[in-house]
Amino acid sequence: MNKRLIRNLTLLMAVVLLSGTWCMSQSGQKKALLIGIGNYPAEGGWGSLSSLNDLGLVERALLERGFAKEHILVLTDAVATRAGIEEAITSRFFKMLSRGDIAYIHFSGHGQQMIDISGDEVDGYDECLVPYDSPRKYVEGVYEGERLLTDDELGELLRKLRGKLGENGHLVVAVDACHSGTGTRGIARTRGSHELMAPQSYIRENAGRHFAQSDRNAIRGEQSGAENPSLASLVAFFGSAQNQLNCEMTDDKGDSYGSLSYTFAQQMLQVNQRMTYRGLFDRIRLEMGKLAPNQQPQAEGELDMEVFDGRLHERPTYYRALGIAGPKALRMNGGSLHGIHRGTKVSLYPPETRNPDQEKAIASGLVTQSYATESVVAIDSILPEDLVLGAWIYIVEHSLGDLQLRLGIRLHPDLPEPEFVAALFAKPYLLRDDRDPEIWLETRPGSHPAAAQWQLISRDGYVLDSSLASRPASTIQHRFLQSVREYLRGKFLKRLDLVSEEVAVSFKLIPADSVVAGKSFDSLPGFPADEDGVIRLPVGTVLRILLRNEGIRPAYFGLLDLQPDNKPNILLPDPSTPPEELRILPGQSILLRTSFVIGEPLGHEMFRLVASSKPFDLRLSLGVRGALKPDPFEQFFLELKEDHFLQSRGGTPLRLPHADMNIYTQTFVITN
Repeated sequence: MNKRLIRNLTLLMAVVLLSGTWCMSQSGQKKALLIGIGNYPAEGGWGSLSSLNDLGLVERALLERGFAKEHILVLTDAVATRAGIEEAITSRFFKMLSRGDIAYIHFSGHGQQMIDISGDEVDGYDECLVPYDSPRKYVEGVYEGERLLTDDELGELLRKLRGKLGENGHLVVAVDACHSGTGTRGIARTRGSHELMAPQSYIRENAGRHFAQSDRNAIRGEQSGAENPSLASLVAFFGSAQNQLNCEMTDDKGDSYGSLSYTFAQQMLQVNQRMTYRGLFDRIRLEMGKLAPNQQPQAEGELDMEVFDGRLHERPTYYRALGIAGPKALRMNGGSLHGIHRGTKVSLYPPETRNPDQEKAIASGLVTQSYATESVVAIDSILPEDLVLGAWIYIVEHSLGDLQLRLGIRLHPDLPEPEFVAALFAKPYLLRDDRDPEIWLETRPGSHPAAAQWQLISRDGYVLDSSLASRPASTIQHRFLQSVREYLRGKFLKRLDLVSEEVAVSFKLIPADSVVAGKSFDSLPGFPADEDGVIRLPVGTVLRILLRNEGIRPAYFGLLDLQPDNKPNILLPDPSTPPEELRILPGQSILLRTSFVIGEPLGHEMFRLVASSKPFDLRLSLGVRGALKPDPFEQFFLELKEDHFLQSRGGTPLRLPHADMNIYTQTFVITN
């Protein structure tokens, strides 16, 4: 080889290496700052939160999708003072960033409102994050909120980061806090307070003013004029609307999390590389509708950008063993956030198995314990450790998790615990949890002993049932068990997720008065969403439903309604329609003849359209189908409402029969 050729090859290699380095610097890196305050000082007056649980979930989700451990900065509790947060943003995190990077900031903690110093707020108050060292109460001349972090101040801090990131950079912010905890019955643990950081005279003067969504523009820096094109783009997520409580949720293991943090981490583990923030937010809003029905999350900014600019690591379709958990057990890198619950069936295959349907499994297994991001799997044979650790694990059959409900007892001091309480907890599907239950059973004293009441109240504040305490214990027990079973049934119908591209039927809600005879209904507009992306329908609204089959096979369909209080209703088939008639062809659109009238209770309602390649009957009435034996899916619905089924399955995983079915969901808020 001559010297000239060597010189040319050397030059070519240098160009390639420099080009690769340039491309790498252009694409940037993903970096995160996670701030969580769960253990505020007792003397400050704030209650404890599950914020540290939030950060653990979010960090694991970011790591799985391509963030490097060394690029994640975490601030917790006593370190997250006002000065500590400012220093982290303006110094440590600022120094970590380079032009073109993608930055993510997460805050979990309390929020509060304080006097609007700048005069830019419509309601007279600044929305604030509560650092570790900010007490709850306003004391004139002693503490007047100077250690709160206002939206204006946060906006300026973020603006500095956006300047460092540059026009090719990108900043995402998630705030799992609440600034206006305006009165509750204390059912669920909430983030925020109704206590304003202001003197009483100021509160009285501003009592008639209301928050506007534009108030949050301070975080985006829009108060200072047109956006500077040299700044990085920004997307912001909020756990609730400004006038709502932000409630914590509890998973099947009894661990509590912020509802936004949980759903954000859950969806981050499931989104594909091409999904936009708008698509991500739609999924977050849908999942939060299941966990916190009275809470509407918010999103602002460049929502049509791809999530993290499309730089997420592609999520594999298989799972891997993290380690050995016993002679015939392993730890798997997927848990409840991945939709893997106790009772899920899996199979192990040799590495590089791309199509498990055409390969023979080396072992089968069953998930025996499911945590947020990992699970324990019992396998049917003893395998060498290297074979287990190298295997690709595929899901064979999903489980909906344990069929249980956490019930708490809240007694009035003047009333004894009645005898029927012990009988309730004899049911295996009821667990006692007096810390953070899904339903409270509480006493309400009356004007005299015979007027005292027992009430079942959901964690969202809905009264599910009530009974005079003077009634026979057996009567109260029977009645309350019926209500509990109905709530449990609604809970699982909300959780139920079935996907089939072959029978993918979608729908939209149409104002009934927009339908004109003889006019094509394909172009009929649905109900518009407000600036928060939420459809709000007043009581008395009349609507119709427009279906479209986007699949490749004819589909039969049924329609479920899940009320804000979790009560399930079957809308279709109606009493006069055989299920065989509810059929739609591929590419076909159908405007249902039936009109629906919106009624109480107020709150977050959910319509779920179930589509199948075979006829099915959601009414759970065998008489509708004559003497025909119900198919497995119908049998599942039929048994789910029966006590003997819950009695035998309570505390055990619930698996759906295999079926070619799809569920499409539409949510809306019922208002006065």
